Amino acid sequence: MQTHPRAAPATSLRQAEKWLHTYHLDRFVSPRLDGREVRLQVDEESKARVEFLDGCYVLERNPRRRCSAACNRCRHPGCL
Repeated sequence: MQTHPRAAPATSLRQAEKWLHTYHLDRFVSPRLDGREVRLQVDEESKARVEFLDGCYVLERNPRRRCSAACNRCRHPGCL
């Protein structure tokens, strides 16, 4: 922004918001304008909540679909 005097600070702010949303950082990082500069502020409490679930996975199963006894014995990958 400093080297481009005609550049609009609001445009840079929108680009920062889009980038943060794309990489799912908008849950704990918020951009703000400080004059002609875009500053990123990290909310440590929100970041800790996000880090708590980092690496956790959810397994979903379809309880209506049942495997036969033969399929259960062979542990066919198509049956869950």
